Amino acid sequence: MTGLRILKGGKGRILSAIMNAIIPRGGAYGPGAADFDLLPAAEGFVKSMNLLFRIGFPFLLLYMEYGALLRTGKRLTRLPDELAAEYLESFDESRFYYRRAIILALKMIAMLAFYDRDENASLIGYSHWSHRAARKKRAKASPKGKKTPDAAAGIRQFGDYAGDIREECDVCVIGSGAGGAVAAKELAEKGLSVILLEEGGHYTRDDWNGKPLSSLRSMWRDGGLTGSFGSPFVSITLGKCIGGTTAVNSATCFRTPDAILKKWRTGLGLDNLTLAALRPYFERVEKELHVTTLSWDVLGNCAKIIKRGCDRLGLSCRPLRHNVIECAGAGTCQFGCPENAKQSTDVSYIPRAVAHGARVYANCRAEKLVIGGAGVAGVRGALVDPARDDKKIYSIDVKARAVVVSCGSLITPQLLWKSGIKNRHIGRHLQIHPAGRVCALMKDRVEGWKGVSQGAYVDDYHDEGIALEGIFIHPSMMLSSMPGVGMKHKDLAVQFPHLAAFGIMIHDSTEGRVYPWRPMRLILSKYIIRRDDVEKFKKALAYTARIFFAAGAKQVYTGISRIPVLNSMEDAERLLGMNIRASHLEILAFHPLGTCRMAARETDGVVNRQGEVFGVPNLYVADGSVVPTSLGVNPQITIMALATYIADGIVKKLRRREDGVA
Repeated sequence: MTGLRILKGGKGRILSAIMNAIIPRGGAYGPGAADFDLLPAAEGFVKSMNLLFRIGFPFLLLYMEYGALLRTGKRLTRLPDELAAEYLESFDESRFYYRRAIILALKMIAMLAFYDRDENASLIGYSHWSHRAARKKRAKASPKGKKTPDAAAGIRQFGDYAGDIREECDVCVIGSGAGGAVAAKELAEKGLSVILLEEGGHYTRDDWNGKPLSSLRSMWRDGGLTGSFGSPFVSITLGKCIGGTTAVNSATCFRTPDAILKKWRTGLGLDNLTLAALRPYFERVEKELHVTTLSWDVLGNCAKIIKRGCDRLGLSCRPLRHNVIECAGAGTCQFGCPENAKQSTDVSYIPRAVAHGARVYANCRAEKLVIGGAGVAGVRGALVDPARDDKKIYSIDVKARAVVVSCGSLITPQLLWKSGIKNRHIGRHLQIHPAGRVCALMKDRVEGWKGVSQGAYVDDYHDEGIALEGIFIHPSMMLSSMPGVGMKHKDLAVQFPHLAAFGIMIHDSTEGRVYPWRPMRLILSKYIIRRDDVEKFKKALAYTARIFFAAGAKQVYTGISRIPVLNSMEDAERLLGMNIRASHLEILAFHPLGTCRMAARETDGVVNRQGEVFGVPNLYVADGSVVPTSLGVNPQITIMALATYIADGIVKKLRRREDGVA
């Protein structure tokens, strides 16, 4: 944040002491945090987080400094690394959730800064092979200095702006992710003039190094730590770039389950959303994205290990379907595909929209909808400087016959509220598919980073509201969520090539909500997970542990503070019988849904069957917020199919107006 020095006044010394204690010198490998200047990287990451965290971070450091005085008789910065590690470990093992959350955040900062350096990641056996190979391959294919053709012509970003902008179009689309990009392409392809606004920047494979730190700072909202308050705090990851969250997701594709469509029809009157009616839209989207099933070799060793365990337990393990072309298993899906194999909207729908005349403005934040007596009339926004904390530099005003809001479930409600739209369902019914990660220490070398980051799935527990899906990420993020600091961390870190991981996701019954907040850029939401969902979560962790032990795991790391490490199949069975509370869990989420849900009646939702906001003609919502309920599967294809369906309806309505038909 420009003008805010987070580490001034001795705060840098405190953070350095914390990082030195988390990753000390010596032990399983020689170098430690003290051997490198990690403060610039650490401070840069903190500055990418939301304003409340940035303001609070210096006070957190002071709390850590003087808390050590109360516990040990010395301030943290005056403790030797070994005693400082013991002090920090007291947070890691605390029975109080928010003490554990503090050390989890500090471990992430330290490990992102430390293991982002290739020489440090190599100390624990990690080799960033796929990205280097991809760069070498591209270098041979392209003359030196020639820009690769990732950037779609017609996308303007901050460096292109010289003053205020006034535009006019048939349809203005806000957001470039699974909803907005699809709507923009479908509308432009049918001959309508389209302007697309995106708050984030435009990045291509030339901007990615395949590692988390740079991508978290540039492509993810709030450094990947947007979240919902409760016990526990739930991290909800959102993209903020051309391509939206599709640019930073795992490329997993599921159609909407028929049972969910039936629930929407019976509960919300959405008789239009039958499997037969949506099938052509699913097929259309899957063709655009080249949705396919990959071979087991590309899926990687984690998927093979889970398959082995499932075979021994009589369970099914199948490849996930992905939106990719010629995927080589680079394993960096969440941080930029080095070969553009992943068909996120930045390399699929948006270039096609531009080819049909759509004008795209990146670094452009929509701030208010212009609404008159006849309905929506346009959008007012800000052209923002990404180098100055997205500070408004110029304004943009767009006149439009229709507007499509596709900002996502946490931000679309904010824009509607700020524009004066009233509906009691706005911001309510937030569901997120609570997710977690289970890691296993295997006897054999796994090298889980080689292959698709999310390769296979197990659906035997679908009727219990549980899905198991693969996941593997860079050591800087994987290790930060595992137990231990100091030498204990280093002892585990050198085992990284032997770690396998798999993800869990539950079909939640809990409903949270988003709250109005000014300025709009701050997201305030609450999600207090229900007891039955906690039980599902516990079972999912135990079921995954069973599979790993059946596959030959030596130890399993659960992410549950009450029982963080399992040593045998018997421990997994014991976990099933334990009383686990929400505060014992670390919960992640990637699929916020439902905050502007679709319904047949205004008394039940925010938008009608065509995606049009009740009471505001020609204002549409096409993103995850219109998805009425939790799906139990990844929502990308559902959102895209609904956006295609909504776009078709917009075209028909505007054509009728042109023909003078009411």
